[in-house]
Amino acid sequence: MAKGFIASAVGLNADLQEHLTCVIHRGLLDHPMMLPCKGKHRLCQECTRELIGSSRNIACPECRESYIVPQDWATVWFDRVLHHITSKLSSNETEINQKVIKFVQESYFRHGSSNQRLHIKSVQMVSNLRLKANFDKCKQTIKSHEITTLLHGTTRRSALFISGQGFRIPESFERNDENGKEGELKFGKAIYFANAKKATEYGKNILVLADCILGRIEEKHVSELKLTPSIIHQRGYDTIHYNDYEKGIDNQEWAVYRADQCYPLCIIEYEFLDINNSSEDVLLNSIKKMSPMFPNSNVIRQALTGTENQCKEALRFIGDAAKNNSLSVSTVTSWLRTSLSKDQVGTLLKHPNETVRILFLRALWQIGQRDRSPELYVHLIFHWKLLIESLQSGYTDVSWRACGVLTNMAAVITHVRKALISSEVLNQLMLLLKRAVQFEDKTCVLTVLHLMANIAASEHEIMKQQKNILDYVNQNLLDHNDIEIQEAGNRLFCNIIGKGILSADWKRGGYKDVAVAPTID
Repeated sequence: MAKGFIASAVGLNADLQEHLTCVIHRGLLDHPMMLPCKGKHRLCQECTRELIGSSRNIACPECRESYIVPQDWATVWFDRVLHHITSKLSSNETEINQKVIKFVQESYFRHGSSNQRLHIKSVQMVSNLRLKANFDKCKQTIKSHEITTLLHGTTRRSALFISGQGFRIPESFERNDENGKEGELKFGKAIYFANAKKATEYGKNILVLADCILGRIEEKHVSELKLTPSIIHQRGYDTIHYNDYEKGIDNQEWAVYRADQCYPLCIIEYEFLDINNSSEDVLLNSIKKMSPMFPNSNVIRQALTGTENQCKEALRFIGDAAKNNSLSVSTVTSWLRTSLSKDQVGTLLKHPNETVRILFLRALWQIGQRDRSPELYVHLIFHWKLLIESLQSGYTDVSWRACGVLTNMAAVITHVRKALISSEVLNQLMLLLKRAVQFEDKTCVLTVLHLMANIAASEHEIMKQQKNILDYVNQNLLDHNDIEIQEAGNRLFCNIIGKGILSADWKRGGYKDVAVAPTID
């Protein structure tokens, strides 16, 4: 489906094809602009606009020659002759564009939300002979070279980079602004692909459709955060296929560990429409412009039950408001209690969009640090099993945030502790603790230790029998070089030894029988 094949179909050779290709997005020129550099390189009008931004001086992205941008650049640089040619060629793309739109919309319809609709605004085909040559060479080096077409969610800027320079392996384990903000990359340093529904969770109104050589695939149903290409290749695999069986095929993802395993076919711009076929941007912009000191509660309530992006933005706002003390805690708690019914709380806890779940748990965590009232959790109690399922999620970023919520709940609701003494829950806490210690994640270590100690405040006899937990904490954390971790571990033993009643010495030492989870971003 790449533009190179279109050009060949109408009898264009590679040299002519290159002259008709935008040097930024590597697709057929749309309203071509001829730059005043010696090479007379050409860009689309929209790509030129993005390149210029607010600058008065720019450099040609191809030859790096710099020059001053005239005010009427869109007229001065417009190549009318080439526009006449590309306009005729673009009609040949229409059929392919329609196939792309159908592919994406059908993929989203199968897996998407019922309260929003995906609308494709534009499709820009990509043609990059260098990337195609690398992709073809990769096919010769990977044993199983069957090609699968998948989607990658990203930003406009990154999509243009991908079309020109190719995909790249991320340098960090963190999910950045381009792929969702919250949490860590599920399988470490990889390039992630999915169906349309999942890809839009990570995209900022932009998808890249790509052909992928998946090669040897390792199947996973739990996250493994610190993977690198070298680790995967040492195991003898090229790709990880993740499927959360509890969430079904909606949650499938593919993590690819070589940049040349993927060839970008086109850049797709999309937007979400709500159930009234209105753009979601109106409500999103209202939240983004809202002052934390003077929020509009009606907008927040509407967003919490709106499209996924609206819900995410509202949850971010609530979590930030609770964290930054910009609103009274009673106001923030009231938003969640009055905006979300019991059923809606359940929907958020089992939401197929992992970022929604993460943000909801984060908001509850942040509020729970300030609000010690059991009223905050009035609806959560009805969905206890879902909260435990979140704790046992295969995605670590979901499970440890659920741990934080449970820590705060166990600090204020005694009977919650009794529900947390099952072997399944305690084994999961042990797993989270070991993983947090391994990756030196202090916040997660403290969260798990606080929850264990909170449980021990009333269920001390049960916790006393957890030899594997107590031995691990004793051997690894009581002499930890971080004082806070030491104290958290000691508090667990204090509650067990004192049977939930702290001695005067322990109290003078600053120990408390219960504690809330630490602050998170």
